[in-house]
Amino acid sequence: MNVWRFDLRSFLLGVLSSTILFFLIHRFRNLLDSLWQTIQSNLQSSLFVRSNLEVQLRKDLIRFCQKEHLLGQMFALDDLLISTRCIPLLSATGVDEVPFEDVTAEVVPVIFDDPLLASSYRTKSYSVLEILAQGNSRLILLGEYGVGKTTALLEAAMKIARLDHPYPSLYTFLPLYVHATRFMKELEKRNDIIAALIESAREFFSTSVRRSIPGIARKALREQRMILFLDGIDEIPPQQVDRLADTLKTLLQQHPEIKIVTVATPNYLSDFIAMDFSPLSICMWDKTDTRMFLEKWQEGWKKTNFASPEEIDLWTAWAKQESAILTPLEWTLFLLFLYSKIPTPPRPFRLYETCLQSTPIDHSDNKEIAGWTVEIIKNYLQNGTPPSPPGALDKLFSDEFIVKPPPPELRFTSPIYISLFASYIPIEQSDRVTFLNSKWAIAVQAVLLSLLRHEKETLHFELDRISDDQLIDLARILTSILPSLEDKKQLITRLVNLIRDDQKPKYLRAKAYSALLHLPSEERLPLIKLLLQSKEAFLRQLGALGYGLLRSEIELQPLLNLLEDPHLNCFQAACLALVNIGTAPALDAVISALIHGHDRLKDAAAQSLANDPMVGHAILREAAQHEDPRVRKACIGGLLRINSTWSKEVLQQMAIEEKAWLVKDAAANAVTFLDAPDPRIPQKRPETARLPWLIQFAAQKGIGLAPGKSNQDVLLLALEEGSPEIQQAALEFLQFTPLELAIPLTEKLLGSSNQDLRSTAYQTLWSFKVCRKPR
Repeated sequence: MNVWRFDLRSFLLGVLSSTILFFLIHRFRNLLDSLWQTIQSNLQSSLFVRSNLEVQLRKDLIRFCQKEHLLGQMFALDDLLISTRCIPLLSATGVDEVPFEDVTAEVVPVIFDDPLLASSYRTKSYSVLEILAQGNSRLILLGEYGVGKTTALLEAAMKIARLDHPYPSLYTFLPLYVHATRFMKELEKRNDIIAALIESAREFFSTSVRRSIPGIARKALREQRMILFLDGIDEIPPQQVDRLADTLKTLLQQHPEIKIVTVATPNYLSDFIAMDFSPLSICMWDKTDTRMFLEKWQEGWKKTNFASPEEIDLWTAWAKQESAILTPLEWTLFLLFLYSKIPTPPRPFRLYETCLQSTPIDHSDNKEIAGWTVEIIKNYLQNGTPPSPPGALDKLFSDEFIVKPPPPELRFTSPIYISLFASYIPIEQSDRVTFLNSKWAIAVQAVLLSLLRHEKETLHFELDRISDDQLIDLARILTSILPSLEDKKQLITRLVNLIRDDQKPKYLRAKAYSALLHLPSEERLPLIKLLLQSKEAFLRQLGALGYGLLRSEIELQPLLNLLEDPHLNCFQAACLALVNIGTAPALDAVISALIHGHDRLKDAAAQSLANDPMVGHAILREAAQHEDPRVRKACIGGLLRINSTWSKEVLQQMAIEEKAWLVKDAAANAVTFLDAPDPRIPQKRPETARLPWLIQFAAQKGIGLAPGKSNQDVLLLALEEGSPEIQQAALEFLQFTPLELAIPLTEKLLGSSNQDLRSTAYQTLWSFKVCRKPR
């Protein structure tokens, strides 16, 4: 007979081993979770890439993406790639307010067509794949020429093709990259939209795959796993953009589950937002991105044996001292000239012009090509037949200037070359107004450059005549093309007067200021100092943000003074600026604010330190264990903004081990927020009948909302009679979706005594201008 006996030694060993096992699982839970995700993704990828032909198609697309850039013959895209980040331009509709205050959302203005400040100060941004996986399936990426729209599409398509991303919901999807000009030519030959898309993409694939592409693509469509990357919409005139939008509207009616990512300049968006595309502004490179690119360029260039390693190191060190604000394409050209020992000032249009001067074309060739480009622009705007390319273009066929295949499918690597060529001859008076009002960036740049070359006095006369709104829309280009400070004085004076006018909407003033920040450092410094001494808090806030973009050796005292400013946004902006400057004295000032400042200043300092991935992150990690619970609580906001594996671990540890209940509770809420879906990721717009604020307004008025309908009458009534909060919500909802009857109501709100309402009304009216007119 077995008698049960209690063995104390076995019991204690069991308790000890289970405790150790529990500790190890808890300690390495994130590592185990990531390991499981990796195993799961590998299993899933092996399950759905079933067809050998689809595998080959993906390989062909990856090969194409790696070479489809300016220096594709020298470097693979991966060698130089800086991952693209995008800022959502529309606030999330129908979701609860984000429970944590983000200092950048409070202080840094997001200018729809100029994201310089938002990019430099790291306003919350996302990758294209992050939004496709967790948010809207229709995206339109906005940015000026050279900012990296094509690179963003290539990066996303390449990562989907090789399953190089952490989003299981996208593993099954098949990417298809198509250029708009080729797509529209194929549409002229056939009525089948899918067939036109397939034929447009066929040239990118190997001979063995081309015959099978129709079957693979149509199968992916049937299985609802197709992602279309449509490039080149930013290169075609508004009339063609409208036709393409209508085509995509039909495609989405036939295949509503297809995911589409396309691009545009901020000049014209047609009906895309009304078609439920989410507008995203592509981030410009901040200091960290630029430094990473320079280091990648340095390593890549050493492999070419073009120069000695010592020379390359010297050139890279010199480039790192450059403070010019350039697009990725402009940085590439600047470095190319620098390493080729061609001295070129880092001025945007000067870099493109140097490219053309390095070609074998002569003066007569220039005039011949110039006449052709002007006729091309005119014919496109008038829906005419474009003329045949001149023979002189044969001298430009290269990977740097003209994309193969040759005519009639002729396309420049950058549309800016078309504008530059068109500017080599005077543009007739009758065409100037047409070009300026065309909403086509190529035409607008061409006429301004032409006036600058041939009729500078006329340009200055026209700048005196145009309205403030027109001037601000053109200011970003003008700051880039006007060569000298003397030429810019008229522009700077008008913009400064607008910035200092407190009766103007804040958004308009911030937009004018952002345009001036593209000037060289020595030209913008006097304006920035002027704003820092202003009696108006908003101007001091703008001044601080601009000061943070100057050279690192700049005097810090103006920002140190703002740390003691009584206005919240001023000392928040000062903290952001000091961290962006990034010198030891600047960071010491922010650390002092974190340790010794009042609670709001502590919060601002901690969140600002999150913008510095090197020193700032290390400071926050250490400060999270500071003896003062107020410092530890402030660090939660900074760790929340970092949102990395290690910062989440620190927050989880604080939520469990923290003794001060205020800190413990805040850390627990932060972890809960990070574990939940991000409410700021753009989603498909909800129906008006599901908008909480509109439901509340309709109930107050005793009106019903019809599900599935636009409820425009109630929206217009809310815009006219609602409280300021309701009017604000209505304006934000209507952005980029113009209603004819909403225009006069929005214009009326420009005279509101509520500054925020005036600013949003101006934003909304601007968004109406860049969309197709209501029909």
